[in-house]
Amino acid sequence: MTGPTGVIARRVVAIAAQQVARQVPQQVVAPLLVPPAVFFASQHWALLPTRRTPGKQQQKQEEHQQLQSAPAAAVRRQPRFRRIKAVVAAAASFLPGGAARGTAAVFAVATQLASLAASVPVSGAAVGGLAAGLAAKGIRRWQVARRSARRAMVNVDTGPAAEVSVVTFNIRGIMDRWPERAPLLQRCLIQADADVFCFQEVLTGEFAQELQLLGPDYCVHECRAALQHLSSSSLLGAAYVSTLKALLHFSWTRSLLVSLPESVEGWREQYQLAGNWSRLLRDLAIAPFYGNSIATRLPAAQLEPPGSSKQQPNSSGKAAGVTGSNNSWGSGSWSSFLGSSSSSGSSHPASDLLVLGDFRAAQRVCVQLRLTPAPGTGRQQQQQQQARGGSNVDHMHSNDSSSNDAVAHVWLVNTHLDHAAADIRQRQVQAICAWMEPLKGSCAGIVVTGDLNAPPDEALHASLAAAGFMSAHKAAHGAEPSFTWPSGIQAPLMDEGEPHCADYVYAWQAPDYQLLVAAAQLCGDKPSQDDATLYPSDHIGIKVKLRVVTSSSSSSSGGSAAGEALA
Repeated sequence: MTGPTGVIARRVVAIAAQQVARQVPQQVVAPLLVPPAVFFASQHWALLPTRRTPGKQQQKQEEHQQLQSAPAAAVRRQPRFRRIKAVVAAAASFLPGGAARGTAAVFAVATQLASLAASVPVSGAAVGGLAAGLAAKGIRRWQVARRSARRAMVNVDTGPAAEVSVVTFNIRGIMDRWPERAPLLQRCLIQADADVFCFQEVLTGEFAQELQLLGPDYCVHECRAALQHLSSSSLLGAAYVSTLKALLHFSWTRSLLVSLPESVEGWREQYQLAGNWSRLLRDLAIAPFYGNSIATRLPAAQLEPPGSSKQQPNSSGKAAGVTGSNNSWGSGSWSSFLGSSSSSGSSHPASDLLVLGDFRAAQRVCVQLRLTPAPGTGRQQQQQQQARGGSNVDHMHSNDSSSNDAVAHVWLVNTHLDHAAADIRQRQVQAICAWMEPLKGSCAGIVVTGDLNAPPDEALHASLAAAGFMSAHKAAHGAEPSFTWPSGIQAPLMDEGEPHCADYVYAWQAPDYQLLVAAAQLCGDKPSQDDATLYPSDHIGIKVKLRVVTSSSSSSSGGSAAGEALA
């Protein structure tokens, strides 16, 4: 635009932009002003009028014609072009953050960009392309930096490493339309394809709900939380547990007990029986199998926790808010009577239990991860050995043997906390932290999973943080999921409440190791394609991929340390 009309139009545009900048929120102004500024710059427009003499105008047109035929390198060497590049970079820096911090700053940058572009003899296509390239480059850098900051719990090292994927999932037993959602849940778990599944509200043992869903490739470590609690609650409860153990010893009574849970719950849902007496019948039917379990395809480390036994003392129960005279039925005694704690018929001395209260318990299993040396690690160690004057052959031989034998021990803790009172959950978490404290000196890390029944702002999360644990999902995404319960399932006897995040994966790393969060995502958050009210469970699971890395100071001695722990 030229002449009086163009001057008036430019003034109107400038005044309108100033008014918008004063009245519209900055989150809206930044996206509105910066892109038009780049467009105006590419068209050689100015938001404010400029004074040019005819002689200078003709001179600039001649320079412009020369630059059109000059190579691109000559254009980039122009001082004013570098000024435009700096201004465009400043404008692009606002875009990745989402909005400018001040409306006046955004308007000033846009005005200066347009004014410089109109006064410098550079083609509009060059300015527009430069602006688009710088903006895209700035966005890419911001995304990479943000992703890197969220991915790692600590700085990445280059020692031997191993990856493990863990899923925590409250599968709601056989409640809430189990026959309909069982195939959907099975597909969800197969798609997750994790190394470790930590289940809550699962019917384990002879019912083998985990193996029905996962197949025979996983080894199941059971935790019959209901029976553990009943056996330690009173003499009547201990007598009931003894009777159930005797009944499970015979095949025909065992088949009857295994068939009861689905029959009783199907009858309750058919007639919508939500009374206390029907719930009592349901609880009695599922009690022989109800609890938690860890299904893993990783080898279990045959480790005895230092200073502890399979039979938990009464003091642990009191610390978790449990009342009772004794806790004599630990996992060892139950497994020794039945002769098996998994479908493969082998017991697992690495698993251990801690009774927490009403049908609540925590279990722990130590798994063994084989560490793979990072690329170039052997060469670096060889160079260090040469610098110290050592033998290359001896070092290479020792390095090969250590890489073959290097393992890391990681404790998996699976729990389901109280749903009614925050103070009980707090005591239960404190008991778990005290329970795992003696093991921190002999492992690479501890992973705590489960249905904590606690929103992110509850005090128990501060207790976990004080003990050195960090939430994996929060480390990966900056926050916990908005909710993991309820999932959206509709069932006749479903639990109801305000949506909140109840499921978590926490990790602790030993001083000589790093636990890096490679990925964290939800699983089981999609309904059935045929029924929008049917979900795999009333909870949403969380899948986390962890990378266990040895620090540079311990990578050379990691194999021997692991060998001592195994011995």
